[in-house]
Amino acid sequence: MDCTKACCEQGALCNLVFLHGSSCFLVRCRSAALCQPQRRPSTKFDSSFMKVPANQVVVGDTGRTCVYGIVQQCLKNEECVTSGPRRRTGTCRCRQGFTKDPVSGSCTGPQNASLSSQAVPTAAPLSSSSTKAAAAASPTTTTPYPLIVSAGENKELHLPENEVVLSAYALKGGGDGNKFQYQWTLVSHPDGEETGVMQDQNTQALKLSHLREGLYTFRVAVTGNNSYGEATTNVTVLPPKRINKPPVAIIQPDNVTVKLPSKDTVLDGSFSTDDDKIVQYHWEPITIPIGYSPKLNDTPTVQLKDLIPGFYQFMLKVTDSDGVTNTTSANVTVLKEMDYPPTANAGPQSVVYMPNNEVTLNGNLST
Repeated sequence: MDCTKACCEQGALCNLVFLHGSSCFLVRCRSAALCQPQRRPSTKFDSSFMKVPANQVVVGDTGRTCVYGIVQQCLKNEECVTSGPRRRTGTCRCRQGFTKDPVSGSCTGPQNASLSSQAVPTAAPLSSSSTKAAAAASPTTTTPYPLIVSAGENKELHLPENEVVLSAYALKGGGDGNKFQYQWTLVSHPDGEETGVMQDQNTQALKLSHLREGLYTFRVAVTGNNSYGEATTNVTVLPPKRINKPPVAIIQPDNVTVKLPSKDTVLDGSFSTDDDKIVQYHWEPITIPIGYSPKLNDTPTVQLKDLIPGFYQFMLKVTDSDGVTNTTSANVTVLKEMDYPPTANAGPQSVVYMPNNEVTLNGNLST
């Protein structure tokens, strides 16, 4: 009995015990069918027998936690039940009409539960008669065939668009000529009384309209001939898209005159504007004197150095966050130094009186 008690304490992790001499083995079966006795023809197994406690069909938690809306976390014929309407976590429980088999730990229908309680006697030798009885009961035990169901990719809408169609597909059928039945349900929705309108909940395509801003989650359950599957999908309704206004490129100053010996100047494009933001500045030379090679960086301002006399024209192209561009240009004129003619100055007038006949003229005051 200690061995049996140890198995009971394991719950769903133990389905039966195996005694060999003084050793106790706790066994967990992958399915109820694998726990059924099998006859061994050898005579040394004539004294072997299997004892199954009387089944009690119970309804309750399986002990496994789950996240509401994720189907794969619960086993076949189970569903995730939360403790409150706004909670996401819960426990796996048997679906309506199904009960937990304490031997296999799986959820079975009423017919399956009654059959499993009668398949093997409470205490019976492992003989050919008991094996035949179990084999005769097995064909009447039916398990829904698992369907692989897709509810399509998650949808995303921008208001004022508030209508969408969700389509479900069964990727794997439960038999030839299987016709499926569909049932759509709303799992979660944005807060508020007005949540939208659902149409054709019992068809393959669910029509949604009058949706509000926020996140919706829908579940579709697909039922066929002894087959079942379900899937979930999300619909996200976003606020209206911003109506983009193109940027305006501005260069200050837009007309510059530089006089040598000064050779540098700065063009400033940071005064450019946009309704959101400017993400790129790009400068290009349009007209420059021969022999001059400017170094232009894609920054809001650009510094021009070592200018030579002549006419320059530079273009600025700005790009906003939506990829819209705008251009403008600025002119730069570089002038030579003014070359004035020289002025000769021979000095003041001189008068020579004889007998002195020499005079000195000084022109160093010329400019």
